[in-house]
Amino acid sequence: MEDRQCLKDLHGIIIHNVRSELEKKEMSLYKLAKDANIGYSILWKMLDPKKDATFSVKTLHRVASTLDMTVAEITKQKQNQ
Repeated sequence: MEDRQCLKDLHGIIIHNVRSELEKKEMSLYKLAKDANIGYSILWKMLDPKKDATFSVKTLHRVASTLDMTVAEITKQKQNQ
């Protein structure tokens, strides 16, 4: 149960950080999916807080590199959240 909560928390951090970066870069989900060479539906599921975090590390890496970030930056919780 504790592991599941940790995964949910990490998923929330990823969603927040990716969406924040998209806003900063004024980039749409469609453009991110295209540039990262991943399916839009995969990206949508990845960033949907109502879904379980079911995406691969490869997908996370593609999203991070497309946003000029590292996986560590995407998964790091900001202090001022």
